[in-house]
Amino acid sequence: MTTALAKRPPRVLFASVPIGSGHRRAAEATRRALEMASPSAVTMHIDIMEYVKPYARDMVLDGYSTLLHLAPRVWGYLFEHDEWLQKLAPIENMRRHFQRDRFEALVRDFAPDVFVSSHPLCSVPMAALKLGATESELKFRLPIVTIVTDFHVHETWVQRGVTLYVVGTDRLTPILVKRGLRPEQVRAFGIPVANSFSPEAKNVAALKARFKLDATKPVALFLLKGLESDFVERAIFQVSLLNRPTEILFNTAGNDALAAVLRRSSNTYGVRAKMFGFVDNLDDYIAVADVVTTKPGGSTSAECLALGVPLLLVQPIPGQEERNANFLVEHGAGKRVTNVLTLGAELEVLLGGGGEMTRMRERAKSLGRPNAANELAQLLLDVTADPEKFLKLEEPPEHPSRRTSPTPEPSPRPPAAPPEPKAPTAQAKEPGELEEIGESWTSPAADTHSATRGRRTTDARAPVTSAPITASPRATREYLAGLILIEKDLARRVEEAREEVEKWDKRAALATTHGDTHLVNEASRRLDDARRSQTSYANELDRILAKKAEVKGVPFSATRNRPASNALAVEPVLDRRDETPMRMRSGDPEGEFRDLEVDAELKALKEKLDKK
Repeated sequence: MTTALAKRPPRVLFASVPIGSGHRRAAEATRRALEMASPSAVTMHIDIMEYVKPYARDMVLDGYSTLLHLAPRVWGYLFEHDEWLQKLAPIENMRRHFQRDRFEALVRDFAPDVFVSSHPLCSVPMAALKLGATESELKFRLPIVTIVTDFHVHETWVQRGVTLYVVGTDRLTPILVKRGLRPEQVRAFGIPVANSFSPEAKNVAALKARFKLDATKPVALFLLKGLESDFVERAIFQVSLLNRPTEILFNTAGNDALAAVLRRSSNTYGVRAKMFGFVDNLDDYIAVADVVTTKPGGSTSAECLALGVPLLLVQPIPGQEERNANFLVEHGAGKRVTNVLTLGAELEVLLGGGGEMTRMRERAKSLGRPNAANELAQLLLDVTADPEKFLKLEEPPEHPSRRTSPTPEPSPRPPAAPPEPKAPTAQAKEPGELEEIGESWTSPAADTHSATRGRRTTDARAPVTSAPITASPRATREYLAGLILIEKDLARRVEEAREEVEKWDKRAALATTHGDTHLVNEASRRLDDARRSQTSYANELDRILAKKAEVKGVPFSATRNRPASNALAVEPVLDRRDETPMRMRSGDPEGEFRDLEVDAELKALKEKLDKK
């Protein structure tokens, strides 16, 4: 590199892939931190797949997505067997099918001082371009920095020609050293996150007020991206079992199908919650949360840890997410929910604010690296200032010829302007804009214990997993504990529904006695709803008890738990289509019913006194 080139503003080329969003977020966080550290820096962020032949790009992206969705265990097997993954993974396709001339034109035009990769697929084209066709050729003396975006480093991350590796934890350094790297080539800064993921920058009380959250209640945030709709519905049912008043937030990340599931299931199971889609300030939502339920993606986990928020980890992808989950659980910052039936119980414990929650928050805070992007930005500035110092770390002593290869002069042409990675097309909500769901539910007046509990307005079966019980005694105990938790809550709900039936049956009779058609219709409607709710809860309780009996190996009869049939017969007192009011309405049916009840009590008291 010439002296003139070294004195120019630093130029850094970032590359990511459209596989998930974590790789792009890590690259963007570093890019923004670099621009803040050096306002004169010239940066560019590309989607490396834009430089791969179309048919190969589709094969790589669609093949990976299909494998994860249809055969995740196959992916997990390949992940654990490096030799197979190296043969079958898209690494070789990237080497063979990237558009070398077009990519080389980009590199020459932009003339970067350093190339930053946030995915193994990004390192492959740059390393191939840098090393040339033979061992003795070095076309570009360009440092390559790879950001490892998981808490585990797989064999595919290690590419010949990469100068430095930035990892999420120092426990990965000896692993990379065993794979042939020098310790100086590995920097354990953490997975880069945006500077907004800093606990010092957050006023939680102000954020709760801005989001219209009850400051006296704990907040449970669900990041639903990548989760299956069936799992989401079961999770909502588990949320409905919470006895502790809780603010529930769901992030759909723009998935309309999941949003529809949330709206429907929140009404079905009586969960009052708030949901939101794409937002630019996800850090604010994580900051107000006491616990985050999510898949253990590397960047997502790093963002939560940076804010000191513990995690409940669900549905990890076999392979990299399994390893992330193991790391978080081992270090006490997360808990795995292997069976959705235990999700409600885990939330109940953590939201109680006891010793376990305190320990998990402390561990999450100790693992968090909110300054990782800034440290990496400074490293990049050091590399651009003295690239030779870092390039010497890259090459083993037996290949000195590479260090004497001529360096191509940068092209005087203006930088090319390839398209930036495509941003999500869904429209982002304004900061603080939350959609309230579950509003068609009306909580019983006597129920002040739970903020999520309500009266069922539709007949639905609560989901119960049909997965076979494993032979492991521990797994069986956990499964049974989940069933007992659900049984206890459903039994209470059956009793509450029975009391609601009795109440509205009496009110319907009272309204009929007074000849108030409007109140008769209202009572009849409420009575129908209460009876349907009672039937549904009783049926679900039978299912849970049958499951529990199956696990314990004892016979079970459903008739002992089912409400009496005469109590469930829906017989409207009057024709509900008759909406003709008997007198002026006050707009408060509850108040009118209470007036009728008071009048009836006074009348009964007067008759009793008259008899005496």
